[in-house]
Amino acid sequence: MIYKEPKRVTKHEMLFLLRSEKIPAICEAMVGLAYHEKDWEWCQNLFIKLIKDLSQNDEILRTAIICIGHIARIHRAINKAAVFEAFSVLREKGKFEGYIEDAISDIDLFVSDES
Repeated sequence: MIYKEPKRVTKHEMLFLLRSEKIPAICEAMVGLAYHEKDWEWCQNLFIKLIKDLSQNDEILRTAIICIGHIARIHRAINKAAVFEAFSVLREKGKFEGYIEDAISDIDLFVSDES
């Protein structure tokens, strides 16, 4: 596997892509947003909204979970209560447990209890 630096994406570009059906492009943009957007709360809220929308494509849901972990690692901040509530929605459906556990591990490792 070859590492590829995530591309910078603006909020506007992300919202535009979400209206398309280009799943790989959407997921790539989500990762780019998590890596590069300074407004981590906006990104977090977008990813939580996507996670709570169980009608979303599974690849988008998986990527949103992974991106929550990226935000925790990169910005060392996250709204734990909001994220854990979103994760509980998926857990009730029995989906993505391994991805959720990985994101929670990132949160536990990189985000202090004060966040």
